[in-house]
Amino acid sequence: MGSSSKNKPNVSSKNTLARLLLVIFIASTLIFSYGCTSLGGSSAGKTTDYHTGTKGIEINYAQGSPSNTIYDGIATQVSLEIWNKGAEAGSGTIFFDGYDPQIFPLTSRVSFPTIDGKEDAQNPQGGYYFLDIGKITPKLPEDTDYLPIPLRATVCYNYHTAASAKICIDTDPSKTGTKACTASNPSVGGGQGGPVSISAIQQDSSIGQTIFTITIKNVGGGRVISSSKTGACNELGYADYDEVSFSGSISQGQKLDCGKSNSIRLINSDATIVCKTATNPQQGAYVTTLKLDLNYGYMYSTTKNVEIRRI
Repeated sequence: MGSSSKNKPNVSSKNTLARLLLVIFIASTLIFSYGCTSLGGSSAGKTTDYHTGTKGIEINYAQGSPSNTIYDGIATQVSLEIWNKGAEAGSGTIFFDGYDPQIFPLTSRVSFPTIDGKEDAQNPQGGYYFLDIGKITPKLPEDTDYLPIPLRATVCYNYHTAASAKICIDTDPSKTGTKACTASNPSVGGGQGGPVSISAIQQDSSIGQTIFTITIKNVGGGRVISSSKTGACNELGYADYDEVSFSGSISQGQKLDCGKSNSIRLINSDATIVCKTATNPQQGAYVTTLKLDLNYGYMYSTTKNVEIRRI
């Protein structure tokens, strides 16, 4: 009996050892995972650049407001959804046309307050505003049983596009040998959070001077207008279209020389402007930032085809 008891395995000791090994394994896994995250696997502290995309403020009629078919003498609701899909806050005015106000007594214009853009991390899709125009009662002429109308709404607003790029300034390209950086054309594709964007930048260096050839393009699906005309964009003349104000700088505010006027006009939706900046040939090649700012008015339209019928 004594010999049999002495050779019996110690089950309690084995269970304790197994639990200890399991704890060590779990602890090692957690430490390894934390270490990997801390060394770059985590997105903590990562910032998002919301100055991307090619949209600004856009509008649509709210669903069923008005309906595709409305009836003589019966009030119908008219409402709009307004989205600011760009990176900057903006407000503006909406103009209505396409209808006879004696038949469909809709207001000709209405303003809306400032709508935030998508610069806030809490609002990555942009700002939204529901605009309730009110109830409109159509009245057909006595000899008319139905009338189709193109109910067009046009939003007009001022907007700003800010673009920035990392560049290499080579103050004396004639010098050979190893340099801190190599001058090249910066990449600016994809838009900068507005309907007018910088589509290309060509950089040319010479001794003591760098020249930038900058292409600006309307990419938002609407029309560029003078920023002074957004409150009256139902009365625009030929000269009021396609005007963009432009400015640029490098480093900490060193302004680019872009000629006498800071205003350019788009032709077939784009324009090219040449700017230059003086540099110190003794400074060598260095990395800095190029900042470009565009200010303009913009108009965007949506149309809903509505038929008025007599009951």
